[in-house]
Amino acid sequence: MEPIEPNHEAVQPAPRNRGRIALAQLAGSVVIVGLLLHDAEPRRVAHNLADAHLGWLGIAILIKSLSLTLHEIRLWVAVCATHPRPLMPILSIGYTSGLANSFLPIRGGDIVAVGLLKAEQNLPVSASVAAVGLTAFLEALAFAVFLLVVLATGATQWTSITESEGVFSIGEAMGGLTLGCLLAIAAAVALAILARRLRQPEGEPPRAGPVELIRQTLFHTGSSLSSWGKTALNLGLAIVQMMLLVGCFWALLPAANIELEPNLPLLATSGVIAFSAATSIVLPPAYGAGPTASAIAVLGLFGVAPDTAIAFSALTWLANNSPVLALGLYPMLRRIGRLGALFEAGQASSP
Repeated sequence: MEPIEPNHEAVQPAPRNRGRIALAQLAGSVVIVGLLLHDAEPRRVAHNLADAHLGWLGIAILIKSLSLTLHEIRLWVAVCATHPRPLMPILSIGYTSGLANSFLPIRGGDIVAVGLLKAEQNLPVSASVAAVGLTAFLEALAFAVFLLVVLATGATQWTSITESEGVFSIGEAMGGLTLGCLLAIAAAVALAILARRLRQPEGEPPRAGPVELIRQTLFHTGSSLSSWGKTALNLGLAIVQMMLLVGCFWALLPAANIELEPNLPLLATSGVIAFSAATSIVLPPAYGAGPTASAIAVLGLFGVAPDTAIAFSALTWLANNSPVLALGLYPMLRRIGRLGALFEAGQASSP
């Protein structure tokens, strides 16, 4: 028996505030990209883009499309851990959310996903939040472990780079990642064990408020984690998705005519992905500033000139955003008249 979902209001930024944040982020991104482009000489950037290998760019776009689809399959697995639903509607919701995430501030696409899961699939808000959050959590965990392996195998090369550039040491990076992974795994195991204690007692009247929303979200997350088979499947798919993402960025190196020593591409692409993921929290990836700054900062450590790094970031922008647009535009247009209602659904009370 599913727990009774209490009435509550999810705490989200007001629409007017979201609009102001989006405008501020867009303006800031335009300024950042303009400054970086000016410093790198636009003529040289344009020359590098004209010499780009479109075949490698096409391969990167194809790999990214597969990665996106795998992400939405993982969302479906997370949903089905506690609330079995058909695959195709969840894929459509995921594609819509992915497109919204590319340009909305503060991961606004996740709010869209929660609202769509509630409105179209009749999921409790807490279960929707748990599914979206668990999908992101397992992806981050898989990438963190992968990054640990990359740093460990490339320790000698990274140490030689950091000695000349003065950035963080291999020991600091690996220590922080290891601690973060261990804490995340311990928290997940504890939540899975304690899930039953968080269940709404049968016969007890539903309670309202943000505290109850958090409790129910933790319950659904713990219940999903305690479904060991689906959690293992989701984590395994997250590893494959992460490898596809790295493959996408790897293919963009020859697309931008960037040649690195045989043992360096994995370090470079992993660093760009990690840096870009961190900047996407503040600046939506479709605005371009995050990928551009990431490419210049990371590839510069490997001797790549700023104009070449900016050309790489432009190809990265195309490879990452064109599949999101192609896969998400039609699902979003089908719902365009309901977007306001969908945002409200993510904030409204559940019956």
